[in-house]
Amino acid sequence: MLRLVGLIASLSLMASVGAQEGKRIEDGNPNILERKDVQAELHLSQDQIAKVVKEVEYQANREVKAMTDVIEQVNGVPDQSVIRAEKKKLQPAHLKNLKAILDDAQWQRFNELRVQIGGYDVLRYDAFQTVLPLTKEQIGQIDELLNQEYLRDVEYYKQAFANGPLDKEESFKYESENRAKTRAEIGKLLTPEQLEKLKKLGGAPFTPTKG
Repeated sequence: MLRLVGLIASLSLMASVGAQEGKRIEDGNPNILERKDVQAELHLSQDQIAKVVKEVEYQANREVKAMTDVIEQVNGVPDQSVIRAEKKKLQPAHLKNLKAILDDAQWQRFNELRVQIGGYDVLRYDAFQTVLPLTKEQIGQIDELLNQEYLRDVEYYKQAFANGPLDKEESFKYESENRAKTRAEIGKLLTPEQLEKLKKLGGAPFTPTKG
């Protein structure tokens, strides 16, 4: 049981490393709504921001519980595709809740920002795989790339924790490089037509700011 608790804590930390000091690994996750520059771009009211923060917190708790259940079932490190499948089940309700907070114009711009901020990483998400659209073969190849990225993460954090206190700056650097490697490989799978469509899905240019 202690081994499972440690594994759950490690994988949870993997998802949060980089959030300190305004740093975070961005992949087009709906949680970009927590960013102040995104909130400003969408002209969110204080009431909307409070509702977004509450929904993001609830979703994080739901995902941790799902991850805990999966790890306990397999009694070890599950394949990343298994975890993605469990999280996938939670996404529709999460997006529905977020959409209810935003008006139509905000919702459209929000999805454009997911593309601009996440780049090829948004192809981790079903909605973008469908609208592009990706072939079953491309989706399978992307899933394999994501699984390999996940396994590299698991190995990195096993070694990091074994060597003592976690160096968050070093971990953030590692995650940025690991994610960039996956992003580059995903980009190679797309056709010129898909690349152009993804670019158009990003909408008007957005200039990120710190803080």
